[in-house]
Amino acid sequence: MRRMLIVLMLIFILSLPCVFSSEDLEVGNIRDIAPKLYLDAHTYIDTNFIKTQITFVNYVIEKNEADIHLLITAQQTGSGGREYTLQFIGKNSYAGTEFSILHFTSTDDTVSEVRDGLLDKIKKGLLPFVANTPISDNISITYTAPRVVEEITDPWNNWVFSISLNGNTNGQENSYELNYNGNVSATRVTLKHKFSLWYNYNYHKNYYDFDYFEYESIFESKEGFTRYVLSLGDHWGWVVEIFGNTSTYNNIDLAGRLSTGFEYNIFPYSETTVHTFKFRYKIHSVNNWYLEETIYDEVEEHLISESLAIVYSNTQTWGNIWCMLSGIHYLHDFDLNSSNFNFSVNLRLSRGLSLNYWANVGAVHDQISLPKGGATEEEVLLRRKALATQYTYNTGLGITYTFG
Repeated sequence: MRRMLIVLMLIFILSLPCVFSSEDLEVGNIRDIAPKLYLDAHTYIDTNFIKTQITFVNYVIEKNEADIHLLITAQQTGSGGREYTLQFIGKNSYAGTEFSILHFTSTDDTVSEVRDGLLDKIKKGLLPFVANTPISDNISITYTAPRVVEEITDPWNNWVFSISLNGNTNGQENSYELNYNGNVSATRVTLKHKFSLWYNYNYHKNYYDFDYFEYESIFESKEGFTRYVLSLGDHWGWVVEIFGNTSTYNNIDLAGRLSTGFEYNIFPYSETTVHTFKFRYKIHSVNNWYLEETIYDEVEEHLISESLAIVYSNTQTWGNIWCMLSGIHYLHDFDLNSSNFNFSVNLRLSRGLSLNYWANVGAVHDQISLPKGGATEEEVLLRRKALATQYTYNTGLGITYTFG
């Protein structure tokens, strides 16, 4: 009987758009009686918009705490639109209440229309869970004219800037160490264009004063990077990058690199927050000026290289995984190459507790900037110059606990 009443009420509700009002309930009271909702989206949705528009539930970040588990998936329809499945799963006192609502979009729908349509269906799906609470007294059902979306003007025109400065020093009577670094970044992301740039400066100095000699070691590096990505549809993108740097560690007086290429994402870019499977190819024009003559008897050179990268990421209820396999080689000598594998995973172990692991492994065969004169014993011990190597690695393990 209870299921039948819920189904009948749902059929009636789904035939009408809803308008919610909570003017008569204080926020504190709403939070005391409102069910807890866990949003589990396996396709892109504007969760921030949903949370600001639906305020009669409590949102939780752990599915085990939820009274309502909302699982959202989507697939493409034959007409080119999308079919969204909203599965409402009741838990705790709502156990046994489970149903699905479908929402269809067409190729002509705007982002705003898709967002508003999903919001409307989510509101209707939540009604059976609040029907027997005082919240229902503040819910009305009526026909309304299409709402005119207010256009918001961004005074920064989608630009986001960041500036960071850090420094520290330590020492004693006969030695001291000085470190400082700074970086500046700017990004601008729209549906069609993605632009980012950053600049980073590092300075590290060691000084030692012994009875028989004084020793000073300085490491300095500067890096600048700019990337522009033009969207060519749901799966393709064109990339242009400019990179420049100086590094005493790598024997670089000045280096510049201009790169361009394409990337293809098996999944639509709109689903990037859920899963990604990209193939990225780039060709690079490289100009290097060295501080010292290299092991290849060069003080400056112009080279062409090409690279291929495969990037995969996936986010599920158990956590997320990210990995990238990349390789690069110079066109004039294929033996000058390197490859890298980067991997990270975040696993949810229990409520609020997650395990983090990352690893980076590289095969190195392209150290063209190594100085011909090698490195002194002091430079080796203080790691002030790069040494010849066939491989590199970096791995780590961590635990994160979230509460609140």
